[in-house]
Amino acid sequence: MRGECRRQDFLMGTFVEQKVFGRQARRAAREAAGEVARLERLWSVFRPDSEIARLRRHAGHRAIRLHRDTIEILRLSGRMFALTEGAFDISIAPLVRLWRDAESKGYPPPDNEIAAMSSLQLGQFDVSADGKFMLPIAGMELDLGGIAKGYAADRSRDIYRKHGAASAMINLGGNVLVIGCKPDGTSWNIGLNHPLRGDNSIFGWIEAGDCSVVTSGGYRRFFEVGGEYLPHIVDPRSGIPVAADIASATIVSQCSAEADALATAVFVLGAEKGMELIGGISSAEAVIFDTDGKIRVTPGLSGRFHKSTDD
Repeated sequence: MRGECRRQDFLMGTFVEQKVFGRQARRAAREAAGEVARLERLWSVFRPDSEIARLRRHAGHRAIRLHRDTIEILRLSGRMFALTEGAFDISIAPLVRLWRDAESKGYPPPDNEIAAMSSLQLGQFDVSADGKFMLPIAGMELDLGGIAKGYAADRSRDIYRKHGAASAMINLGGNVLVIGCKPDGTSWNIGLNHPLRGDNSIFGWIEAGDCSVVTSGGYRRFFEVGGEYLPHIVDPRSGIPVAADIASATIVSQCSAEADALATAVFVLGAEKGMELIGGISSAEAVIFDTDGKIRVTPGLSGRFHKSTDD
C-alpha cells in the first residue's frame, strides 16, 4: 500500500492521533484534523461564538437556527437519552459546574442547590423540522463532551473513505476508530487500560476492524471534594457523582458517537443494568471492568477480547 501519514494534533481538549494509509493518506489526515477542529469551534463550551454558547445565552428567550451537524448530534443525543432512560444526558452541564465549584469550596453542594441545578435538565427533546432549537428555561446549558469525540471520529472515517484509505486509525484521547485492518493484514489491537492501577498497563485488548472502541471510567479524572475523590461523571438521575460498581466501561460499535454515549451511560447504570442495556442493542458490545476486578464481556466479543496474561 503506497502512502502513509502519521499525525498528531491537540483538539477537543486532547491529543488526536491519526495513522492513515493510502495514496491520499496525508490529504485525508489533514482534512480529518480540520474537520475535528471545525466541530470543536461549533460545540466548544469555552468559545463565546460556538452554537452551544449561543444556545446558553438565548435559553428561555428564543430559538436559534443551528448548523446541520449540531442538529444531527442533538437528535442523536435525544435518541440516546431515550434509549438509556436518562443515564446519558447532555443537559447536565449546570450540575457538573456545581460539582466543579464544590471542589474549590472544599465541601459538597447542599441538597437544595443540587435540586435547583437538576431542575435545569432538559429531559426528552427533539429538534424542529426547520432546524431551530431553544433551551426553554434560562440557565439551561448543554455539554456535548460525552458524544462529540465519537461524532468527530465518525466524520473522520467518512473522510478517510472519501480519499480511498483502506486502512486507518484515529484516537481522540481514548476514543478509537479504525478502518479495515493494519497494512500488514493483521487486526488492529486496541489495548484497554487497567483502571485499578496507576501505571499505563492494560488488562486486555480487543481485535478491531471497521469499528470504534470507546472507554469511560472514573480512574483518571475526579472531583476532589472534602478530601474525597469522586468520579467526574455525574449521574443525571440523582445529580451527584456516580457511585457505580464499575471501574471502566468499554463499548464497541460501528458508530463511534453511539459508543461514546453508551460508555458513559453504562458507567452511570452500573454493571448489571449496563450489561442488560448493551444486551438489548444489536449494534453494540461491551467489556466492563468491575471495581472488584471482575471482567464482564458480552457474547459478541467472544474471540475478539483477550485478557492480558500478566493481569
